[in-house]
Amino acid sequence: MSKIMTFSNNQHLKHAVMVFLVIILLSACTNSSSEAPGSTIPSIPTQTSTSFPTNTIVPPTETATLVPTPTEIVYSWESTAFDEGAVSSLAIDPSASSNIYMTMWGGSSKGFYFSNDGGITLERVLNKDLYTVLIDSSDPSILYTGGFGAGIFKSTDSGKSWTLLVNKISSSSYTVFSLYSQQLTSGVIYAATSGGIFTSKDQGNTWELMGLSEKKVAALAFDPVDSAVLYAIARREGLFKTSDGGQNWAQVWYKDEKTDITTILADPNTPGTLYMGIKELKDPMSFGLYKSIDGGLNWKDINPVPDMPMPIYTLLWDGSQANILYCGTGDGFYKSSDNGESWVFFGPEHYKNIYAIALTSGNPPKFYLGSQAAFYISK
Repeated sequence: MSKIMTFSNNQHLKHAVMVFLVIILLSACTNSSSEAPGSTIPSIPTQTSTSFPTNTIVPPTETATLVPTPTEIVYSWESTAFDEGAVSSLAIDPSASSNIYMTMWGGSSKGFYFSNDGGITLERVLNKDLYTVLIDSSDPSILYTGGFGAGIFKSTDSGKSWTLLVNKISSSSYTVFSLYSQQLTSGVIYAATSGGIFTSKDQGNTWELMGLSEKKVAALAFDPVDSAVLYAIARREGLFKTSDGGQNWAQVWYKDEKTDITTILADPNTPGTLYMGIKELKDPMSFGLYKSIDGGLNWKDINPVPDMPMPIYTLLWDGSQANILYCGTGDGFYKSSDNGESWVFFGPEHYKNIYAIALTSGNPPKFYLGSQAAFYISK
């Protein structure tokens, strides 16, 4: 009797163990399925507005998804190759769009070039390292150019011949980085040089120091409504601003001596809105394009391709269409139709340095691009 009872209890025990194991296996499968990678979507933290202290750059917002590459618009391009050197500036005669002016620096191709057939043929007339060209606002046949320790040259025949202007800039062997004129101060020429900012009110014959003496001023930007407000890039010293026509200057942005500003541009329609490119000299792969809406105190990252920082060499507004901005980068030519918030790739090819941009006023416009040992024309 006891033997039979023992057998029966063993049977029940085995059955109970089997049921228990099945329950454990089912529970394990259920838990494994619910915790499988990718089976659930993590919650995204709510974003709130944040105030940033003065003189800061706002980093790009981090999201859980990759930012897609901007849509590409395909253009056809014709190119002219040079032995060496780089195109530093381009300009188009406002009275005759077939007249194209170009400067180059570095190597055997350096100098000033002009074309009377829309850039198909180019003729060189100055064999110097030149960085900038300016067309006189009152007479398009008068041109100005300057460059590395060269002073400022003037032409009165649309670039065919040139005369060195003997003045404080040339006598001091200052490098002329850029030349400007603006509608609010008609007849005034501005020169950004390695010895500060100079102005001329008599078509370049005489020049007066405006400010930032002995600083290497690479570029200027002008407020669209107040002629007394100017911005200036000083190499490795940040961004400066004057609100009284150059009598006093204040440093409005600076990171450190290893950070340089590569270009600056003011919005022609909105006072206080600026765009600038920067690079970290200590990190050859650290670049950025930034936007400020408060006169340079705070900045937002608007890099054309957020997940691929690139050199920003030049910026240009479309003169006939509001909100359209062009950017020359280390990855080609980009266009924004919403004040820099989004970008599309325009060509001529990826990984191509674009140092200079010019465009006609037509619709669609014709584009001219300057690169390393190459000049491009859109078709």
